[in-house]
Amino acid sequence: MTPRRDDGQFVAVDEVPSKGLSRVFDAPSEMRADLSARFGYVGIAALRAEFDLKPLAGGPMIRVRGALTAQIEQSCIVTGEPVAESVSSRFEIVFAPPGMVEENLDLTLSDADPPEPFGPDGSIDLAELAAQQLTLSAEEYPRLDGVDLESALNEVPDGRKSGIAKPGDDNPFAALARLKTDGKPD
Repeated sequence: MTPRRDDGQFVAVDEVPSKGLSRVFDAPSEMRADLSARFGYVGIAALRAEFDLKPLAGGPMIRVRGALTAQIEQSCIVTGEPVAESVSSRFEIVFAPPGMVEENLDLTLSDADPPEPFGPDGSIDLAELAAQQLTLSAEEYPRLDGVDLESALNEVPDGRKSGIAKPGDDNPFAALARLKTDGKPD
């Protein structure tokens, strides 16, 4: 889906007043279908994000605070069956002109996130921001309630079990674990 510039998805940075502005983005069904395919989800029933944009004092940077809610379905990592999930998250991101954003930074986990660059036309794409926050907030390894790997492996036909390594099977990591516990190699 190619977004139109007048659909409220894009905010021109130079039009954000000093007191800030608020926007609400509800993803249309065609965009939700595109995002489902992009992220490998079974489906996205709803995706809504509320944004508050405000210029930071002393510079051309924009702080975006937001709240995202979504109803999605992903495939269970054990069974492949659909798993419904309600996603809800809050986020804060700073945007800056591309010339102020350094690339290839060496960051540590304790460093603050560097600013994101404005789009090439000096805008912020709220739909893309919502999409990124959705994939960051959704369950990374969705699993149906009550399903675990051991019980799923027990249901695999015997002829297919030979290619599946079970926890505790002899593998390099099991050998390392034994070294750690008793200090002796096999």
